[in-house]
Parts: sequence; C-alpha cells; structure tokens
Amino acid sequence: MPQITHEEARRLIDFNADQSLDTTTGSILDTHLNGCTECRRYACELNQLENLLRKMKQNFHMRHTPQQLDQIKHRSEGAAFLDSKM
Repeated sequence: MPQITHEEARRLIDFNADQSLDTTTGSILDTHLNGCTECRRYACELNQLENLLRKMKQNFHMRHTPQQLDQIKHRSEGAAFLDSKM
C-alpha cells in the first residue's frame, strides 16, 4: 500500500470531513493514521470540532426564529439605551 506524507494525510482528513473518501483512499489514510499519533490527533480534534459545530447549528435553529427588521431595531435601540446608562 502506498505511503503518504503528513501533509497529504491532513488534506485527506480535511476532505473527508466534507465528503467521503473512496475505499482505496480511505484505506491509505487509515494505514497512515494507525501509525501516526500526530495525524490521528488532528483527525480527532477536527472530528470534535465538526460535532460541536453541528450541535451549535441544531441549537441555533431550535432557539431562533426569523424576526422582522423592526423587532431587531427595537432590541438594538434598547441595548444602546442600557449601555448609555451604565
């Protein structure tokens, strides 16, 4: 099986976060990750970041509903008023 560099492995890890790798390329990356603590750590950190962003996105959509421009302006004006009093 061909060897890949750390740079190539990181590019594949990044690509894999967005799209699935084909079987052959995935196997090459897995082989590299099995023997490389540094790249394995990078892949784990990227995976944790992706999971956190997904959770944040879900929470954002659940909590926030679209608002009219006048509602946003009203909230903004209220915040500016409070800031001027502090």
